[in-house]
Amino acid sequence: MLLSVCRVSRAACSSTRPVSRSSASPLAASPRSPGRAHLQLDVPTVAADGRVVPVMIESDLPMAPDRYVKAVHVLVDNNPDIHLAEFRLTPQIGQAFVSTRIKMRMTSPVRAVVETSDGALWGAAADVRVTVNGCG
Repeated sequence: MLLSVCRVSRAACSSTRPVSRSSASPLAASPRSPGRAHLQLDVPTVAADGRVVPVMIESDLPMAPDRYVKAVHVLVDNNPDIHLAEFRLTPQIGQAFVSTRIKMRMTSPVRAVVETSDGALWGAAADVRVTVNGCG
């Protein structure tokens, strides 16, 4: 599946809450309603080296055969390509958890979006200050 990506608004992911789909992009998010936090995004507040920024994403959403987290997306607003990663998951994994390292060009919000098998999107964001550029 090829995803087209546009910038997710800061208001849409300033906290963890469900977001609805837009006709322009599967990841263009707008608030649907305030909700319980189902997504944890763990990134450093300050990254000493933008070439290696650790990112951990975990969701407590169910991983049952009928409803599960099918994808986890990592987006960085101020990178040349904002959609840095997409991880595809299956219910057999048992828990929606992703840990990786990313490159960041400059200080930017880092966003995580999880997509469930029933089409719901959940997002979280955190600002990361980069002291050494990782993309050049």
